Amino acid sequence: MNGTDLIYYGIAGCVIVLFLAVVVNYSVNTIIRQLTERALVRFQERLAQETAKALAGFRASICEQMAVQERKSDTLAKLYAMLIDLVRDGKEFVKSTGKGEPFRTEKALRTFEEASRSFGEHLRKQSLHFSDDYKALMDGFLAEQESLIKVFETRWKANGRDTDERKQDNEEIRQHWARFEDRVGVIMEHTRNEFRGKTATPESVMRKWLNEVQPKEAK
Repeated sequence: MNGTDLIYYGIAGCVIVLFLAVVVNYSVNTIIRQLTERALVRFQERLAQETAKALAGFRASICEQMAVQERKSDTLAKLYAMLIDLVRDGKEFVKSTGKGEPFRTEKALRTFEEASRSFGEHLRKQSLHFSDDYKALMDGFLAEQESLIKVFETRWKANGRDTDERKQDNEEIRQHWARFEDRVGVIMEHTRNEFRGKTATPESVMRKWLNEVQPKEAK
């Protein structure tokens, strides 16, 4: 083997090595590209699934929160209407005490008692919808309402009373009612405030949903 052959074989070897290098580089790049594309496709699919899941959860949360807020608003609106009825029935009873019509007065008292009972039952049944401050306020109001009914019954049903004593009883009934009516005005104002506080906006619902979702994702 002479020098020319060595040069030839050397050049051929270099060409082969270079060719192999090109082939290997191309193969490696192809494999990397394929793996990257597959990883990207999997990532996009997973991202799409997570996005769809998150949107579905958000929509469900929005619907749930709106339904809850609607129930709370309806409950407070009904309570407010019942307070109006309570005042009307109470006024009717107090007004009838001085007219010398015992049957009418007795009927008015029973109507007021029934309105008071219905109000208390509705309030207790829906108390989970209210803030702690409002519940505490209404518990006190119910106690005042029960005390007023006892005063009404005691003073109205007192037997053996002469005219002057009966007038005194009626005056005491009116005084107790006037204080209670003022109290109802305060309760109505708090009920309006509670209603405003329970009216949720989409932004507040979204913040609530995000606050609930983040701890779950952290787990």
